[in-house]
Amino acid sequence: MSSVELLAFGDLYLEFSIYANSLPMIGSDVRAEKVLISGGGDAANIAVGLSRLEIPSGVLGAVGKDHYGEILTDLLRRENVDIRWVYSVEDKPTGTIVRLVLKRGRNYRFIYPGANIVKVAVPIDNYLREIRALYISGKTLVDMRRTLALRLLREAKNLNILTFLKVDSGMLGEDMGGLLPNLSSLVDYWLMSEEELMELLGTASTSALRFFMKRYGAKGIFVSMGFNGVYVFSKGVESKLPLPSTRRTRDVYEEELMDSYSVGFIFGILNGYDMEKASKIATLVGDYRIKGEGSWHLPTYSEITSLLG
Repeated sequence: MSSVELLAFGDLYLEFSIYANSLPMIGSDVRAEKVLISGGGDAANIAVGLSRLEIPSGVLGAVGKDHYGEILTDLLRRENVDIRWVYSVEDKPTGTIVRLVLKRGRNYRFIYPGANIVKVAVPIDNYLREIRALYISGKTLVDMRRTLALRLLREAKNLNILTFLKVDSGMLGEDMGGLLPNLSSLVDYWLMSEEELMELLGTASTSALRFFMKRYGAKGIFVSMGFNGVYVFSKGVESKLPLPSTRRTRDVYEEELMDSYSVGFIFGILNGYDMEKASKIATLVGDYRIKGEGSWHLPTYSEITSLLG
């Protein structure tokens, strides 16, 4: 792949989804309906989603130097995601998610971060000069990757690269007062859940949102309301958009739905749409995701343009 428009820095997982009717009793077995193997993690989900929408994308992260890492990088490569910036490390295995998907919507998820939290040395200049947008997972700001995440944001701003930050609940703990000032004027679009918005500001009032945008130099705030749709706020725009439908499969987590919304929103912004139109696209991508199985059940460019009419 010769060029990348968006680089996503965050988590990379190999995901195993086991579908069954019920949990086994202690000491017994239950026959699974099926097992799906796919990629996962916010950086992978964003890059795959945008690649399908014909936005050339790459991921920055780490996998273990193991068989799972080979499978995951191969899955990303098949999705036309640039993996030049995926590092194979020896001291940690590839991050893994095992999810049990039961009937009646009961889901269990086990997450092993593995190589995701490894600190890697990155020649930033070589990466950023060929992109026009940067996605940063808030998870990278609460572990060993924080220094690199902040360096990426600062250099991106120096190069006039558009920046998107997905807020993570871990950012909003005791260290929030020390972290947030470092993000001032570095993030163009803040992406977060409704719960994270309330934890961050304590209110969703227009005045609080306006103050936050002014203080941190943001262009907009994009909020996932879970299965109720999205909320968007920017100068001159304040709007709530519901999901087009409520029918969904049993394996969707709200965190993954947030990734799907973000794919549509970022796609809209990078294509020059205003915040409201970008948010409409976000709901269409989210609606597509909840009707299928697996983190990468995401639409192609032709499918999303057809839905837009």
